[in-house]
Amino acid sequence: MVRLFSSASFILLLIANGLFAQKVEIDSLYNVLKSLLDDTEKVNTLNHIAWQYRAKRQTDSCLIYGNAANKLAVSLQYEKGIAKSYSNIGSAYYYTGNSTTALYYFNKAIEIYLRINSPSLLSRNYGYVANVYLKKGDPAKALECYFKSLKIDEAGKDTVNLSSTYGNIGVVYASQDDHKSAINYYQKALICDSAQGYDRGVAIRYGNIGSAYFNMGNVGEALLFYNKALKMNEKLGYTDGMSINLLNISGVYLLQKKYNVALDYVFEALKLIVETKNNSALASTYLSASEIYCEINNLKEAELYAQKSFDISTEYGYLVTVRDAAERLSLIYEATFRHKESLEYYKKYITARDTIDNEENTKRQTQLEMQYEFDKKESAAKAEQARKDELAIADKKRQNIFLVLVSSVLLLVAMFAIFIFRNLRITQKQKIIIQHQKATVENQKTVVEEKQKEIIDSINYAKRIQQSLLPTEKYIERVLKGK
Repeated sequence: MVRLFSSASFILLLIANGLFAQKVEIDSLYNVLKSLLDDTEKVNTLNHIAWQYRAKRQTDSCLIYGNAANKLAVSLQYEKGIAKSYSNIGSAYYYTGNSTTALYYFNKAIEIYLRINSPSLLSRNYGYVANVYLKKGDPAKALECYFKSLKIDEAGKDTVNLSSTYGNIGVVYASQDDHKSAINYYQKALICDSAQGYDRGVAIRYGNIGSAYFNMGNVGEALLFYNKALKMNEKLGYTDGMSINLLNISGVYLLQKKYNVALDYVFEALKLIVETKNNSALASTYLSASEIYCEINNLKEAELYAQKSFDISTEYGYLVTVRDAAERLSLIYEATFRHKESLEYYKKYITARDTIDNEENTKRQTQLEMQYEFDKKESAAKAEQARKDELAIADKKRQNIFLVLVSSVLLLVAMFAIFIFRNLRITQKQKIIIQHQKATVENQKTVVEEKQKEIIDSINYAKRIQQSLLPTEKYIERVLKGK
């Protein structure tokens, strides 16, 4: 059966890359960077450039600029810049398949966003962590992170983040074949995208819903939504989206055994893919055409397109398509009794298959080793954090004891001050009373002295009167002597 381009898997690419990607070109950012001092604006520009390389999947450049932003942000103690650099570094590792290291950096970003209370960026990083878990084949943990993101987005009424979170939750449910739940969340995402006027998102949701219906066996609804997605992408002139929609529509007609119609849509998609020079998509689409030709027993055309697919895949190193195209050619040669060629391509098929298996085993082994190292570092970090927590608790106890002592001393000082103040008040009152009593006594003394003076003056006055009325002693003596 024809290989479909799944909108369900394609959405993760768009969400991680297209929905929030900045429109400023890298060249203009370089020019801005040259004129900046080592400040927070330079950190933001470095992170912006890293983000642009992240969108282009140029992971080496993303790491270079992400690390440069991190170094400067750390020196400036600019926590938001540090967190953004961790997100960029984590994304670079995510796209190189190093899920363990990606998870480490995304979680470090989350720690900072929790501390500085940045809900929108926190939500996005929960989404990045969820993507890692989904890639690692752990849908339960992926959903847990997506729902954390959803809770934040709903509280903040962040329709931009809500759209991507709803869509990603739908992807997880689709990966678990719960297509009914997937459609429910795709429709919620569709409402958000429509409210924002984000037509690219609307087209993606239509494609998601179409794929869910296709996987449920409801080809009528699948075709309806694939066509809606196609019309929206045609309106936008979005070639990549159009080619995906055309291939998915082809898949519906192939399922209905309408092979010629299916081929028409495949070739329409091929025209667009050739224009965009997307060699990976071109190799896969050639193989899809080969499979349809096999269904109608046109082995000559089937061989032609399988060979084209094999040649492009070999040139660019698309091992999975090399494996599938080699297997297809081996079966075609076998069916046309060219056993030598059949054996030759069967060997190529085995070689490609074993290489993929070995690479996957090596990757798994590397991931296990990295997980071990990560766990060691994580344990050491936790131990160090526990030590710091103990020191912090001890320091806090010391601070509390010091605070109690200081408070006690201040309380005693306050009580002593109140005691002194009260005594001073009493002393002042007593002094006032004594002064008042003294003034009263002085006043009474003055009155007594005045009265005494008045009495003495009266006695003296009476004495003078008496003396003036009575004869003097000399007069009496003279009279007596005269007798």
